[in-house]
Amino acid sequence: MYGGLLRRQTLRFWILLVFVPTIFLKGQKSSLFIWTNPIYLDKPDVEVIAALETLPQIKVIPTDNAYWSSKGARPENIEQRQSRNARDAARKIKAQFPHLKWLGHLDIDEFITMSPSVKMGRRLALQPPYCQCVRILPMENLIPEEHGYSGPEQFKFLKRQVPERRRISKTIFPEFGEILSGGFLSHQAGKVFFRLSGDKIIPKIHSVIIDGEKSPSERTLIGIDLAHFHVKPWEDFKNIYSNRRTKGSYRDGLTSEKKRKNRKLGLVTLFDQLEAREGIGGIRRLFDEVCVATLSLVERLTEHDVYRTVDMEFSRKIFRYFDQATF
Repeated sequence: MYGGLLRRQTLRFWILLVFVPTIFLKGQKSSLFIWTNPIYLDKPDVEVIAALETLPQIKVIPTDNAYWSSKGARPENIEQRQSRNARDAARKIKAQFPHLKWLGHLDIDEFITMSPSVKMGRRLALQPPYCQCVRILPMENLIPEEHGYSGPEQFKFLKRQVPERRRISKTIFPEFGEILSGGFLSHQAGKVFFRLSGDKIIPKIHSVIIDGEKSPSERTLIGIDLAHFHVKPWEDFKNIYSNRRTKGSYRDGLTSEKKRKNRKLGLVTLFDQLEAREGIGGIRRLFDEVCVATLSLVERLTEHDVYRTVDMEFSRKIFRYFDQATF
């Protein structure tokens, strides 16, 4: 039961309290991993709340009318609500758990992945004292072309150097690669984890302001990726597309005026043009080129070393905490 509920429910905001590096002596473990998760439910659901509250690691915070009334008013945009909730969580966590060193926030469709030999707590512990935040770059999921595909999850990955990313995009995605760098329909910024040592911490969606400075002394973590499940199979994607266009990440106004002037054609404008010329069929054509793991796309991604697979083992991990889950 719970598995289906948790996948259907739009949790929208997940604070991941992370990695409290503690160095031990005499050959003992080099880092200690302590975690808890305040989860802010943008659309509270009583069954989902009941499911999550069975876990001692979870602190459920329903952002209902009473919650927002206590904070003045409910922001209209989801991004503003996320930032407000992140700030609220950072303030409370810092006060309640002064021993915690790092904090990060993820959306419900984002997951940190790394090889078993990589320990994020250790990586954070090794950051120089001047480094106040680290960034994890995203990879965006692909939809399997094969019906009934049961292999590992498939992703397109970003080259770190933007000029190279743009160059190979034109080859990998022949029609839309010049417009969509990396072939991504979602953000390319990734997410940051930041120290809780500043006096004034203001978390943003893809950055943080610490004592008035944006993402101070930021470093990028290599070998640790943000697996972003932004895309769903076409029929599901089609159903959420209109909502994203009006209220979500595909709406107009998210791109700054400066960026719009420096960009030939952005995602929102591309959507506008495709819809005007071809209706939803144009969106489907874009979807098929950049989102579906066809054999030819996988070959081109692999050729340029931007194809990744990860066995996320979602079912096993859900059953670990919800042993009566159904799907």
